Amino acid sequence: MRFRLCLNLAIAILVSLIGVQSASFAGAASRQGFFTGHVRTFGSHHIRIQQPAPVQAVPTVNVRDFGATGNGVTDDTGAIQNAIAAAQAAGKGVLFPAGNYLHNNIITANGVGLFGVGAASVLVAGSTTNTAVILTGVNPSIQNLVINTQFVSTVGLNPVDPNKPCLTIKDSQGFVVQGIAILQGNAHTGVLLLQSAVGQVSSVAIFGGGGPVDDGILMDRCANVSIVGNAISNVDGGISVGLLVGSVSQSIAVMGNAISSHSSAIQLFNVNIADCEQNQLQVSSPVSTAVFVGGILNNFSVTNNLVLSAGIGINIQNTAGSGGVVTQNVIQNCAQEGIVDVTVPFGGGVQLIGNKFGECGTVSNTPVILVNAGGGPDSVVVLNNVYSGHANLLTFFISTIGHVNVVSGNAQTQTVLTNNLP
Repeated sequence: MRFRLCLNLAIAILVSLIGVQSASFAGAASRQGFFTGHVRTFGSHHIRIQQPAPVQAVPTVNVRDFGATGNGVTDDTGAIQNAIAAAQAAGKGVLFPAGNYLHNNIITANGVGLFGVGAASVLVAGSTTNTAVILTGVNPSIQNLVINTQFVSTVGLNPVDPNKPCLTIKDSQGFVVQGIAILQGNAHTGVLLLQSAVGQVSSVAIFGGGGPVDDGILMDRCANVSIVGNAISNVDGGISVGLLVGSVSQSIAVMGNAISSHSSAIQLFNVNIADCEQNQLQVSSPVSTAVFVGGILNNFSVTNNLVLSAGIGINIQNTAGSGGVVTQNVIQNCAQEGIVDVTVPFGGGVQLIGNKFGECGTVSNTPVILVNAGGGPDSVVVLNNVYSGHANLLTFFISTIGHVNVVSGNAQTQTVLTNNLP
């Protein structure tokens, strides 16, 4: 019964996301209409993120011709790998007609496109240790199908073990993940990206298992990657970049995603050039953060996001780097602060400009905006922000640790909170 209900959910989500793409399953789906992906660096300078080439319509081999049954009972791993090998040799893609394709081991596609016919094409994991569909090599892709790991749970999950997520992209260049649905089992990651470049994950629906270590998308050591227009729900963490201490990613765009999570929605660690833009975020925990930015960050932008609920709306822990901008975000129903700027070191800086807040401090005694200007009085700009909520448990509108030179044009519409400005 659970499979039927969740599969129906996947069908509904998949249809809403990919529309008529299932009619052109042989790779003809384009990325027109999606964000093109850019990063707005400190000072509003624009840098383009290199995009993978559009997936073109290609001839395909049919997994049924290699012995795959699609009956959900027979292990189709060998047949699928044989079809992939034949497709790679012939420069073709692999087609999964309607069916439930059980695989009791990982599936690896090296430079090959995998295509389904929509929600009727389902890859079902049957192993607790080797659940992943893995894309690697040059120009791999996956489109128009469902990945299901609900029948297996991973014990002792290593977040960078490429064999255990639902979908893994590793050591790849020019990859495209588009128009698929992922149904996660407990303790799974929806999409894991490792040491890959020039790629895009777009129009993906991820429905988590609801466990404490379920994650939507994890990324580490990647460059020129766009995470665009995805729907992620029932997970502990939504999108996280930077998993290993000392690892650095370059030119990452997280744009236009809808995320409903428990402990965090978006986390960006150790990224050179990052854009977090136009996401809709909802975090259920009153002690967690919707957008967390930390580590070594050179030129980041958190812009035009809608935070519907969270513990803290946006938390900047900029321990090093040249800084960035937090601007034009709408942040509502925060149990604690709307924006926390924990540390701005010497040589760094952050601009908090034109953000709108509603109902902060509903659980804890906090200000709406809390700033630690560790980089000196010119390291932070707090300009034209508006609070349109009640006093709740708020202590101040704007509170700073250390003197800040630019605090101007900020306003309140429903209450009058004092500022704490040394």
